[in-house]
Amino acid sequence: MSQHAHRVSDADILLQGWVLKKRRKRMQGFARRYFVLRQSGVLSYSLHPSLPTRDQIQLSRAAISSAPGRKDIHVDSDTATFHIKCLSTEDFNRWMSAFRKFIVQPDNPATAPRGSYSRSMPRTGYYNRAGALVDEIGQTITELYASLAVVSEEELRRRSQSTISKIKADKDRVREHAKEHSTAMLSIFKGKKGNSSQGSSEAPADEHASIAPSTRPSLTPGTSLHRLQTALDALKYQHIALSNLIPVLNPADMGFPIARTSPLPSTSEADEEPPSPQISSQRLSILSNHSDGSIFYDAPEYGAEEFVLESVATEETPSVQLSGSPQAGDDLEWEGSDSDSEPSNDEEPALNAHPPTEAKQQVTYRTQLPSPPAGDEGSLFAVLKKNVGKRVAEELEYHDLLAQAAQSQDPVERICYVAAFAVSEYASTKHRSGRKGFNPMLAETFEDARMKFIGEKVCHNPVILAFHAEGEGWEVYATSGGKTKFWGKSLEIIPQGLVHVKIGKDHYVWTRPSSFMRNLMMGTKYLEHTGKMTIDNQTTGMRCVLDFKEGGYWGPANVIVGSVLSPSGETQMVLEGKWDETVAQKLDSSHYRLLWKINPFPRNAPEYYGFTSFGITLNEITPDLEGHLPPTDSRLRPDVRALEEGRVDVAEEEKLRVEELQRDRRKRGADRQPRWFKQVGEEWQYVGGYWEQRAQGWKDINVAATFNRTLMRQRGAAMGAEFKGKGVHVALGPMMNLMRVPAAGRNWEGGGGDPFLSGELAFETITGLQSSGVQACAKHYINNEQEHFRDSSSSNVDDRTEHELYAHPFLRSVQANVAAVMCSYSESQEQSVMFLLRAQVDSVNGTFSCENDQTLNGILKGEFGFQGYVMSDWWATHSGAPAVNAGLDMTMPGDTTTNSGQTTPPLTQGDMNNRYLLEQDSGFPAVNFDAWQSSAGTHVNVQADHADLIRTIGDASTVLLKNSNNALPFTNSLKSIAVIGNGATNSSKGPNGISLSYTDRGGDDGVLAMGWGSGTDNFPYLVAPVDAITARTKPVGITVTSSLSDTDLTGAANAAANKDVALVFITADSGEGYITVEGNAGDRNNLSAWHGGDALVEQVASVNKNTIVVVNSVGPITMEGWIDHPNVTALVWSGLPGQEAGNAVADVLFGAYNPGAKLPFTIGKSASDYPTEIIANGNGIVPIPYTEGLFIDYRHFDSANIAPRFEFGFGLSYTTFEYTDLTVTGSTTGGTRQPIGPGAALDPWLHDSVVTVSFTLTNNGTVAGTEVPQLYLSPPASTNSAPLNLKGFDSVPLAPGQSTTVSFSLSRYSFATWDVPSQSWQIPTGVTGIAVGASSRDIRLRASFTN
Repeated sequence: MSQHAHRVSDADILLQGWVLKKRRKRMQGFARRYFVLRQSGVLSYSLHPSLPTRDQIQLSRAAISSAPGRKDIHVDSDTATFHIKCLSTEDFNRWMSAFRKFIVQPDNPATAPRGSYSRSMPRTGYYNRAGALVDEIGQTITELYASLAVVSEEELRRRSQSTISKIKADKDRVREHAKEHSTAMLSIFKGKKGNSSQGSSEAPADEHASIAPSTRPSLTPGTSLHRLQTALDALKYQHIALSNLIPVLNPADMGFPIARTSPLPSTSEADEEPPSPQISSQRLSILSNHSDGSIFYDAPEYGAEEFVLESVATEETPSVQLSGSPQAGDDLEWEGSDSDSEPSNDEEPALNAHPPTEAKQQVTYRTQLPSPPAGDEGSLFAVLKKNVGKRVAEELEYHDLLAQAAQSQDPVERICYVAAFAVSEYASTKHRSGRKGFNPMLAETFEDARMKFIGEKVCHNPVILAFHAEGEGWEVYATSGGKTKFWGKSLEIIPQGLVHVKIGKDHYVWTRPSSFMRNLMMGTKYLEHTGKMTIDNQTTGMRCVLDFKEGGYWGPANVIVGSVLSPSGETQMVLEGKWDETVAQKLDSSHYRLLWKINPFPRNAPEYYGFTSFGITLNEITPDLEGHLPPTDSRLRPDVRALEEGRVDVAEEEKLRVEELQRDRRKRGADRQPRWFKQVGEEWQYVGGYWEQRAQGWKDINVAATFNRTLMRQRGAAMGAEFKGKGVHVALGPMMNLMRVPAAGRNWEGGGGDPFLSGELAFETITGLQSSGVQACAKHYINNEQEHFRDSSSSNVDDRTEHELYAHPFLRSVQANVAAVMCSYSESQEQSVMFLLRAQVDSVNGTFSCENDQTLNGILKGEFGFQGYVMSDWWATHSGAPAVNAGLDMTMPGDTTTNSGQTTPPLTQGDMNNRYLLEQDSGFPAVNFDAWQSSAGTHVNVQADHADLIRTIGDASTVLLKNSNNALPFTNSLKSIAVIGNGATNSSKGPNGISLSYTDRGGDDGVLAMGWGSGTDNFPYLVAPVDAITARTKPVGITVTSSLSDTDLTGAANAAANKDVALVFITADSGEGYITVEGNAGDRNNLSAWHGGDALVEQVASVNKNTIVVVNSVGPITMEGWIDHPNVTALVWSGLPGQEAGNAVADVLFGAYNPGAKLPFTIGKSASDYPTEIIANGNGIVPIPYTEGLFIDYRHFDSANIAPRFEFGFGLSYTTFEYTDLTVTGSTTGGTRQPIGPGAALDPWLHDSVVTVSFTLTNNGTVAGTEVPQLYLSPPASTNSAPLNLKGFDSVPLAPGQSTTVSFSLSRYSFATWDVPSQSWQIPTGVTGIAVGASSRDIRLRASFTN
């Protein structure tokens, strides 16, 4: 069978062939079906030409819409809808040519709407549902005439062949009769000229009588067909007579009684009644706004109509400034409720939205969508109409009513405003009928800053949305779900969940009444809201009972009446109105006080899904939103963005792709979890933090592990707030010594193995700390890179290495205006290149850091221009006057070691200046603790909401290093988990050790969440991984078996055998040298996992084919014994995540958080791969030679061409990213440089941005994620620098399919190297390589730059 449409010899068949049809039941995807179009206009399809017909449509009763670009055809009748996608353009043209044989052409093509898909049926006047009933009777009569024509044709075929021509003429006359009668039906209610708001022409009242009897078919008298036709004729004339009895009603004749005498002034709102706009009726069930009831227009049923759905050029509509809402609440003389809220045809409505609660700027919003709608039911309209949160956000358009309620002190008036708000939630449905909603992704969000609205999809089955909004004096939140129930021709939507409004002490609660989608089977669908709504004030007992009246053919529609009842049940106030027009207090029988009035709809609202002016703004990304939306926001979905940009074809493809990805995640059990709402009983409540997180940024990366400056600063600010709450003036941090030696004890306190990353960590942490009013102290200055012999060693470093590596983080600290710098214990001997060239190999005694003139006065206070004060580390001062002369300003805790009899001033001018700048001179909290005597002082809880930040950093710092066969995240097919290892549970001594038996965390027992030493602290609590995993699995029936010992290999194997997955937790600890743990004196003895962790992994992997290893460690460990084992499917580096350790790793394992972290150091295959090791033996002042120079960490691996196990900057994600379009602009030449001297390192010429590196980053995977692109420079070969040197990084969150431009700014300092002879930073001449990639060994883009 041909794959294309083709003509056949069968005279009854006009066209047949294979096409793609959207599935009828699931409405998901297309299926191949065989379609047949017959001469009679019947379009049918089957699974195969030889199989029975499954469904059919009579084209004469259908609307046909097409999108030539997508080769889509939508055939929509009152019985069925076919969504067809042709296999080729030729097929599309053949089918459309055939369909057009049944299309009724307009009498005046010049007036037909171009590019419109609506059915244009202008109607005159306003009439009640009796008119609708008469119209339906007329349609039934016409259908009977059409059926009679078909039966007549079959009867006449039985006659002789000689009469065929006469029979066909009779048949044509019958059809012409039907057509003329349809015209009459459409003209029944046309009003006289001057009464029309639709612009229809005048029509005579006796128009129907013009149908001549000669149009009847010639049928033999006495036959059944003749008797049927006679009865139809009689019924037709009875119908005409009934039609003439229904008058054309003036809207002023309907509505509430006219208030004729009132001393109260009227308002312009009540006096100015603009006429109704001309609205094209269509399948969106356009609902008129008149109090006599509403007529629901539908398409003409007597001939096919064609609508082209491609975008057409539209007149550009200027945007408007949003103003406040209309005045309401004034007493007024109300001349009826029939005032039309629609604008005139000649005037665009003023967009009536509400100013942001916390807006800092006036925002200009659009007044119409950027492109016409892309199709009808089953098409992309659902993306704009039913996106998560957006729908409920639209219901809060009139939130200013809550502000007015908050201002009122009268309890009756307040509840009346709340009731008006509850009614106004339905106003947005005025011009809309229900449709199959787009199913948002779990945890998808939507925000609107105008009322601090945040909505989130919190449950998939059943679908539940939760939202929260607030303003001055009010708060509203709700859980929004629903059930459905069929009632023949209607579908009842039964809302589930409560709406809460809090105003002061008043707490109002209500449930919504049911909504009904009418005319499901035939006719035009429309929405109707009916039932009781009781608004209870749970504080006082007062309530308001609203009754949403069910409409009928003979009465008004959409009416609501209500009563405000006192706690004792006495009526305090009566409310009247319509949910699509107004709500007013009934003061007496003729006076009303307007509370709420619907805002004008856009002139072309029906052509844009019936959106309100406010609703049109909701998918817009205005300038105030750019860069502030989280990746989960509906606006950032690729299908929504494509549709917003008018790229309909791309939008359709993206919609299908997103839906498929959503289903795939659900099958794998990898759906996201709600972040902003938690379930409490049957409701979901807002947990807070969204707007605070929004203000701080949405980038998700760990402080050092994942290169995110935002979290670096947030962490600093949180620590500063806690220090200040305890009365601490100076925080002894941050630490910024580099990971020169991977086994060094205090590596976990710093920023890893790269000076640029450590410098950015220092800058952001200091900025955060001091923003809280606490002085930061950069430490340990300088060359304090191991614990062994830290107070009796000499670090011998060459001048260039000192400047380019170890001093750089301190330079960034000075640029952050750090208050203090702490000098270290060790001696420093900075060796110049000239010294080395003289080949003087004899030992020269170094100088202690706290009295080293070259490092303190020369570099720190000289080159760096440091204006703060230098303090010693505790007991690190070895002299009095020499130390002061060398640059020391304060000794800590005093000269208690050498008893020199000399002391430095305990408080310097620099310290006084910093106290003044940080406002510590007055109003600062008193010290409320004693660090040396824990029982002294007063407990002050300073934790605030920092647990949320700790968990965020814990999530974001988790690095995914291996993920074979997509072992992670876990899917819902998982039935059993084994949790293995002591690192998965809490210590038997408690999180802090019984009676603090583990002083300063000096023990490795249980989950490892911090290292040991003075840089640690006590946990307020500690979440163990096994507890967090059990909490996740218990509700879904996944069994968890554990063996929580590192040494019980048999128990581990038994627990892991026959489980779907085995999680093995291993650790490696270290800390400060004054504590020795398991033989490790601060520094680690080796790079192996502790407690036989390697053997534990190998044992479990031998019995479980899905073994996942979780490492909590202070730095790199070797893992060659098991990393390539085929049963080790995944490796997660969890680092030291703090008190939320278990929750953080569980978030990543179960897919609630997509890992985006990167390694801040290199993991080698063996300890010998690194250029350095701990100097563990020696006497006296032990020399520590820094002979590796510039080549530490990845710089060494790259220059020595050693393959690491996992390189610096490496980390996997559950999605993938593409790098494209690299550009480099700018120049390092020009400018004026200040003379070399004090403060030269801060020269703006050196640090101003001069070169920009830009590229495009795209998330080409299936889930939202954060990528950390990294920029490396390769200086000219003449400089003898490392092959790659990190000079830039960023943290970029992207939704699936989303692209963004990433730019790095480079200064002359970025290109410069330290020139020893001139003692200055110089830009080397030659070609500098520029590399951008996902890690130091995953370079995606390269360019070059010539200095």
